[in-house]
Amino acid sequence: MGRENIRREIFPPFATTQMVMRRAKDVTIASSELIHRRAEELSDKWKQFCRRFDGVKNDEDPVAFLHNIGTSNEELARWLFVLDTLNYSFWPDPGESLWTVEYGERKWSGYWALAASLKRAYDESIPLTDAYFIAEISDRDLRHIFRGEGMIPLFESRLAHLREAGRMLIKHWDGDVVNMIYAGDQSAKKLVELVVKYFPSFRDEAVYGVDKIKVFFWKRAQIYVADLYTSFGGQGLGSFRDIDVLTAFADYKLPQVLRALSILNYSKELAEQVDNRLPLQPGEPKEVEIRAATVQAVELLRTGMETVTGNEILSIHMDQFLWYLGQEDTFRKKPYHLCRTIFY
Repeated sequence: MGRENIRREIFPPFATTQMVMRRAKDVTIASSELIHRRAEELSDKWKQFCRRFDGVKNDEDPVAFLHNIGTSNEELARWLFVLDTLNYSFWPDPGESLWTVEYGERKWSGYWALAASLKRAYDESIPLTDAYFIAEISDRDLRHIFRGEGMIPLFESRLAHLREAGRMLIKHWDGDVVNMIYAGDQSAKKLVELVVKYFPSFRDEAVYGVDKIKVFFWKRAQIYVADLYTSFGGQGLGSFRDIDVLTAFADYKLPQVLRALSILNYSKELAEQVDNRLPLQPGEPKEVEIRAATVQAVELLRTGMETVTGNEILSIHMDQFLWYLGQEDTFRKKPYHLCRTIFY
């Protein structure tokens, strides 16, 4: 086993989700043979997706537009931290309209609505990257930032988490997340651990099974490190010597895609619950199994795609690939699972 594989094996989000899947009852992962076939079938889409890492700009890609913030790398790093502090739970409750935001002459929903609302606020000179401002941000100001059609779910949680982020930055990092990035010493693992240590809303963990396994997903903390890496092309503030340690980000879109590919399979009871859009509770065994299976299945698909293409592939890139597939109707024939949570 290579050194990079050893790092991944002992990284808590990988190791503990692997433990869950050894005990899982309601979610299973397909055979390695089927996963390899899926890698072969998706290889052309993968090659097309990888063009975005070769400097080929896609005018339809919202990232290039919505993540274009400020005039310095430091300012973008601060803005991304605010974005990832608030990056969770966008689906509407029954009877509620989908939250949408108008910006740049188009309407955005879901994660893109969040990014659009924060970029719009930045354009309006609202000091979102100032820890002292967000530590005391008012209900009124945040409602103004999120203005659009409908209302973003869990507004009060987001208000509390934004204030918490500001307070913790002031208390521990001299008011600047860039200081924490430097303290990470170009280690993705260390920076993830610093985020979950100092910012409770990023502490995405669960307890599973009769033997009470502590499971670490750390979804949004890992996304922040991945956003830095991607935004800066692996250089400067985005330089991490162990970026390969990061796992997939266990949310509700990836398992929907993996299930459409028959890589994830649900028990009859769980399938009926998901397909009838009956919510799961955060931390209940079925929900933990879906997320754990997502992490492990992405690793297996990544390995399969490496075999097919002959190239090394990062888990964070395979995650992004599946997320983009999830925007296609082909992979939306069955619904994603519903779980109202601050973690995804």
